[in-house]
Amino acid sequence: MLAPNFSFPAYGKGEEWTQAPGNEANPLIAYVRENIQDGETLYSHFSANHILKYKNGYHTDRIGNVPGDNIIYGTEKYDSDIALVAETGGAYVLYYHSYYPLSSDWTIPYVTEQLQERGYMDQVMNVNHTPLYWYTDDITRVRAAAALEIYDLKTDGGIISGVFHLDNTGETILAPDTPYDYGRLYIVLYQAGDDISSAWPHEMTILGEFESPVRPGESADIWVEHKDIPPGEYLIGLLAYGEYDFSELGLAPIPTAIS
Repeated sequence: MLAPNFSFPAYGKGEEWTQAPGNEANPLIAYVRENIQDGETLYSHFSANHILKYKNGYHTDRIGNVPGDNIIYGTEKYDSDIALVAETGGAYVLYYHSYYPLSSDWTIPYVTEQLQERGYMDQVMNVNHTPLYWYTDDITRVRAAAALEIYDLKTDGGIISGVFHLDNTGETILAPDTPYDYGRLYIVLYQAGDDISSAWPHEMTILGEFESPVRPGESADIWVEHKDIPPGEYLIGLLAYGEYDFSELGLAPIPTAIS
């Protein structure tokens, strides 16, 4: 389906035509169908119900190769929906096309933020402003993971510099492209012996930020140079703002000494 660009995300980018919103959800639905496991749930935001039913079947509450019903079809009673999703302990969250700042749906950030407050809300896919998330309130079921390496590290004279290399080894997008600060991905420096959660944000130094999305299996590098650091023993860690530090997910912080 083709439609004039003034209605859709190509607006302002020069394209004359773009795919009608809603079709972007097709690969998201296919991903859930292929990957959802027994005991997991798919929550379809109210605005996404029509395309999910069209693609998955109008008379079924089941998606994927599982033995029982596992779809929650959203209503316009969003607080009730949020409570149902929170009770699942683990659910995919499917949204319809919503382009910020044009044609945005205020209920999408509302539902997202409310679930973020109740647990962990990580973006799995995003196709032309049509996102799919994984929600869980159990950190052992979080699907984000990363490996971090440092090249050409220098720590003399109160300066720390080097190339920080990130590998996304998990199943969700790191540093997702969203209108929220939630999930922003920082390289942080804090005193050895400190707990990263108590050190944030006043007792640590933000060395750098991965600003572009890093999808599963992808890598990214950033150059870091920070001055005027007091001499001492430090730890370098990876932190997803508002969610977790990656030491909670098995990525040990990297010790370093500043002279």
